[in-house]
Amino acid sequence: MSSDEVPGGRDRQIVQKHMNAMEKLWNALRGVFVSVGPVRIDLDIPATSFPRFRQLPAEIRCLIWKHSLPSGRIYEPRPYRDWIMYDPRPVQFYQHWPPPVMREACKEAYQVCMENGSFRFGYYSNSRPGMMRSIWYNDKKDMVYLHTFDQWDSLDLFEVKNICISTEIALNREHCERVLAHLGCGRVVVAYYPPGTPTPEQLSTTRPVFRPISNEDEFVTVQKVDPEDWDEGLELTWGENKDFVKDCWEKENLGKSVEIEAVEVFRKAREDVWGGVNTWGRLYTGLY
Repeated sequence: MSSDEVPGGRDRQIVQKHMNAMEKLWNALRGVFVSVGPVRIDLDIPATSFPRFRQLPAEIRCLIWKHSLPSGRIYEPRPYRDWIMYDPRPVQFYQHWPPPVMREACKEAYQVCMENGSFRFGYYSNSRPGMMRSIWYNDKKDMVYLHTFDQWDSLDLFEVKNICISTEIALNREHCERVLAHLGCGRVVVAYYPPGTPTPEQLSTTRPVFRPISNEDEFVTVQKVDPEDWDEGLELTWGENKDFVKDCWEKENLGKSVEIEAVEVFRKAREDVWGGVNTWGRLYTGLY
């Protein structure tokens, strides 16, 4: 009987093979450490510097720059009170952030930053000569959170890949279809905020925190109905609301795939609030 036929024999061979490889690697590294000799620590160089960074391979440097970019951020549009059919002003948000600091480090860092994000939501090109830049936005990581249909209907929010919609949109077929048809998104997150739609005051002084909902049998909301015709079965599970949103998507985006997710929303007080509207808030991670 060969070793392959012995119960567990092949597994032992694989383990032994890996152990031999690790031993060879350790011996090689030990030889390198011995040849290098003791390393002198230069106390004149601050701990924040990395003088040999340029000696790293270009691929490694680009990965380091890429991982120094901000994590995904949630932008909540701030609609104008004096709404007009065509508003040339840039889109404003209740909370926004400055461009990543790393883009100022060097030309290479700037290139990585602008390959992963761009300045968006500025003045329209036909209202002024050229396009005025607005905020730096990472289309792959960042997300726009719509609480009401008006936030989309009166603002220039096209081609947003990650979109979060409240139940005010997710339960209204007309609004849901219109929003999903024009945004060009590839990921839709339905946000359930138990108290209902936040007030403008809450939006100005708090930030959203997401908790994922994965159980499709979980009751997440109720439909608006005539109080005189109230009965059981009006509560909606996440699976039922997901099917509704998916149906709205497929009607307007034939053949295009989309990720549909759900979150419960909590709101926490913001830092750096000035004049009732947050200016440069700290970074935070929501669903990401």
